[in-house]
Amino acid sequence: MYTLASTMSEAFDHLLLEMVALEQAWSCDRERSGLRHAAGDVRHHVCSALAFLDDMLRNAERPAPHAMHEVIDDARKVLAHEAYLSALSLGQLLRRASEDRLADAAAIERGQRAVARLLDELTPYVSRADDGLRRVLLDDEPLETALARVGHG
Repeated sequence: MYTLASTMSEAFDHLLLEMVALEQAWSCDRERSGLRHAAGDVRHHVCSALAFLDDMLRNAERPAPHAMHEVIDDARKVLAHEAYLSALSLGQLLRRASEDRLADAAAIERGQRAVARLLDELTPYVSRADDGLRRVLLDDEPLETALARVGHG
């Protein structure tokens, strides 16, 4: 039986392909294990989330940010939260890799875009606090601004 892939599973597949390419472009053998660990963590947590969110992910319309977080059960909230934080951690590693020139700049940038796409797909299923953390850690939003956004959500 053929089923359509969700946009989240497509974003996840794309991220995995970019991680393979990035690992091949990685210039620091000592730091390569960190990339492998972070990518493996994302793989584990997103696979778990996809297994439990899959029935909701095939809706024709993309839910608004945090809309699904308001209606899903606690178990799914935890799975989405863990998947989001693992992708966020990978995003932080790629930021540092860019600053430290641990791989080809174009490969890192493609990896960062893939992480951002996956985070965008997970956003409807996570809290405003998780989204605020992303804005602070990856988008350089001041903490006060992020806190104000969470408070006014």
